[in-house]
Amino acid sequence: MCGLVGFNGNKKPNIAALKLMSIINRDRGKDSVGFLINNITNRGIYENYQKDFGDPLAFFSKFTFNKSITGKWTSNSVMIHNRSATRGLRTIENSHPFVYEKDGVTHYFCHNGTLTNETELCKIYGLNPVDFSVDSKLLGH
Repeated sequence: MCGLVGFNGNKKPNIAALKLMSIINRDRGKDSVGFLINNITNRGIYENYQKDFGDPLAFFSKFTFNKSITGKWTSNSVMIHNRSATRGLRTIENSHPFVYEKDGVTHYFCHNGTLTNETELCKIYGLNPVDFSVDSKLLGH
């Protein structure tokens, strides 16, 4: 199973604490790590989205966060996913969080677990299971 860490609120997140939680949680997934910070300030939108192979300790040793963001943080979210690849190849593309554009809106999500009803969901929504390199990606459609 995978490890998830997140934050959502109207204050500046404690990035160091979130990184530490992910590192402490690293036994839940050492195949890849994905990190998303998406925040809105009174000066615009800032987004940092990174994924890489390996466990969180290695990932966060090279992760960079723009500390020069200015303005009042009015809304922001942070999502960190430590992947333990149970289905699908160990690729950057299959690392979480995933990004989807639907009806002009950007959606981000990550998933913990393995789908057991993948074929049934594809039938219901008219999708082809071959189009999904990892079961979690099905959830975004």
